[in-house]
Amino acid sequence: IIYIVYFGWCGLICATGVLSCEKKYGIERRFQVSAISEAKNYLGKMIPTVLTVAVGMGIVTVITVLLCDIHWGNPPLSALIVFMMIGAGVALGLMFYNISNSLVITIILQFAVVWFMGFFGGSFETYMFSRTSDTLKHLSPIYHGNRALVELSCMGESGYVASSMVYSLVITVACSAIAIFAGYVRKRGRA
Repeated sequence: IIYIVYFGWCGLICATGVLSCEKKYGIERRFQVSAISEAKNYLGKMIPTVLTVAVGMGIVTVITVLLCDIHWGNPPLSALIVFMMIGAGVALGLMFYNISNSLVITIILQFAVVWFMGFFGGSFETYMFSRTSDTLKHLSPIYHGNRALVELSCMGESGYVASSMVYSLVITVACSAIAIFAGYVRKRGRA
C-alpha cells in the first residue's frame, strides 16, 4: 500500500515522453502563440497524466489483492485517497516543469521532494520503529495518505482520511495555480 502511494507521487514520469516530444517538435511554442488559455493547456497535460497513472496504480492494486492478499479496507475510499494523491503528485511535477521549463530539473526536483516526503512520511520504515518526530511526520502529505490507507486496511477506519484528502486537494490547487501562472508569464514573455 505504501509503495503504491509513494510511486503515485512520482507519476509525472509517465508524461515525460509526451513533454519531451512537445519540446522536440516545437509543439509547446505553437501552444504559446495559439489562442488556447494556459489553464486549458495545463489541464490538457494534467488530466491524461493523472488518468494514466491511476490506471497503472489500479492494475498494481488488483495484482496486490490477487497475488499478495492485500486487504484495502474500504476500497472506494482507498481508491479516492490514492487518486487524489496522484493528482497532487502530478500537479507538483507540472508546477516544477512550468517554472523550470526543463524535464531534467523537473525530474530531479520531483524525486528529491517526494523522497524527502516519503522518508519523513514513513515510506521507508515501520511506524513502530520510527525515529522521526511526530511533528515532522505530520508535515508530510505522504504520511497522512500512508496512515489513512494502512489504518483503513487494518482497522476499517482512520482519523487521517480527511487530513490526507485536504493535503492532496490543497497541494493540487496551489501547485496548479502556480503552474498556470508560470505558463501564463512564459507565454506573455514570448508571444
